[in-house]
Amino acid sequence: MQPIMYFLTIGVLLLLLLVASWQDYRGYSIRNTLVSAGALLGVSMNTFLPAGVGILDSLAGCGIGLLLLLPFYMWRMMGAGDVKLMAAVGAFVGSSDILGVFLSTLIAGGVLALIVSLHKGMLRRLLNNLTRIFMLMLRIDKSRLLQDNSSASEATACSIGKLPYAIAIAMGTLTFLIINHHRVMY
Repeated sequence: MQPIMYFLTIGVLLLLLLVASWQDYRGYSIRNTLVSAGALLGVSMNTFLPAGVGILDSLAGCGIGLLLLLPFYMWRMMGAGDVKLMAAVGAFVGSSDILGVFLSTLIAGGVLALIVSLHKGMLRRLLNNLTRIFMLMLRIDKSRLLQDNSSASEATACSIGKLPYAIAIAMGTLTFLIINHHRVMY
């Protein structure tokens, strides 16, 4: 992608992420009109601007972005707006970069959860929840591991609260783009 077109596309993406982060921070919700317009803009820019990734790669990125966060929505770990926002990001970055953005977003989400839990005085609850998630993922019987700590098993069932995950998506995307922008320049 030519540098000017790259920065135009990335500028529009960052504006989308800024607005989505603000909406999520203010009301824990991202409007469908925003993510729909974002996905449409991402596909359009990659289709019609010179040296874009093309319509097929953009649509593939959109689909992969949707599929990557869909399990988290199904497990009730995040909202549908977050999933749709990641799909819109995929429409901008294409299929070759969406996995890197996703991994950066997971790291940013972990940092955000840590900051929020520290601020709310709920670090222990966060750690208990993480233990529960890992045990479920590994299919280990949680009662066997937590039988000596009844307070931990009670706290595990409680959430630390909602996170405006659009902020994590924005930070993960921005981090990935900063780290990988050299590919465009050379």
